[in-house]
Amino acid sequence: ECLLEGIGLDLKTIKQKLSFLGDSLIIAGSKNKAHIHIHTDKPEDVFAELSKFGTIVKTKVDDMHKQNTKIKLDTQKNIGLVTDSTCDLPPELIKKYNIQIVPVVIQVGKKSYLDQVEIKPKDFIHILETSSEKLSTSQPAPALFKKVYDKAAQRYKSIISLHISEKLSGTIQGARMGCKDMEYVNKIHIVDSKTSSVALGLLVAEAAQLIQEKCKLEEIINRLKIAADNVKIFISIPTLKYLIRSGRLNKTKGFLGTLL
Repeated sequence: ECLLEGIGLDLKTIKQKLSFLGDSLIIAGSKNKAHIHIHTDKPEDVFAELSKFGTIVKTKVDDMHKQNTKIKLDTQKNIGLVTDSTCDLPPELIKKYNIQIVPVVIQVGKKSYLDQVEIKPKDFIHILETSSEKLSTSQPAPALFKKVYDKAAQRYKSIISLHISEKLSGTIQGARMGCKDMEYVNKIHIVDSKTSSVALGLLVAEAAQLIQEKCKLEEIINRLKIAADNVKIFISIPTLKYLIRSGRLNKTKGFLGTLL
């Protein structure tokens, strides 16, 4: 569900456009503000369609399939695994090991989307190639971590939360704040991967495999820390224009960089 703001919103047309994307569709509001509720398997398509009519100012996405699945504590796998969406792991592996993902926030101009939930890579690439709006990312809010931790704490005795390097992002700080003062705070073990992207994904996959092999919590954490100290990632950037566009690199440095 979401809150849509705009000028002269045509609720009838919006309902017609969304009717093909899901069911249980409810739209209520006025020509300037509308609240939309829909059951869909493709929330990113819904948000993409709505963005054509106005500005999405508030969203909420719940996984109904997971909500309808009976939760049981697996005593053979009593360690849960949490990471963030910068890990770039394929959906099949995430599902296989039941890895909990906290989405980073992707900002397109004044609009914000939850990575892999409200916007998919193909949609981001399309925006990147066709839009002139500023694109950037920001760390997940502590509330997003708390939501994931709350669910994981009901299913697992211990939780390993493995994330993008603290030197690259404030994500780990968000994780710490998300579990601060919670009754289950001692269950959560936050680990700095000291890396990002595919390298983070490899560490997460390694952790998932160790959990499946029923290794002890302390052993898994120690092995992850050793791996984090030794993993390397090399990146080749064909152009600096997207770093400049996102604000990660200012125009002066970007210009000098293109001369090298």
